[in-house]
Amino acid sequence: IVDLFLFGSLVIGEIRFNVVSVINFVMAVGLAVDYTLHFCHAFLAAPGPDRVERVKYTLQTMGSSILKGAGTTLIGTLPMAFSQ
Repeated sequence: IVDLFLFGSLVIGEIRFNVVSVINFVMAVGLAVDYTLHFCHAFLAAPGPDRVERVKYTLQTMGSSILKGAGTTLIGTLPMAFSQ
């Protein structure tokens, strides 16, 4: 789904396929998988009698770490937005 959205964005936005767009594709797919797997692993390892309690526990223990990782990655790659 991530790939379809990204390729569709290229077509709709009339963005050329170049080095910067390829780097963005690779990072977007990698980060989507990475953060999803971190969340899923924490959910499966979480104690709790039902899904709701396990989701709450996962968000309390891993949620901030995942958001901080995403934020620092965004800040680190933000200069590419101004490149040509």
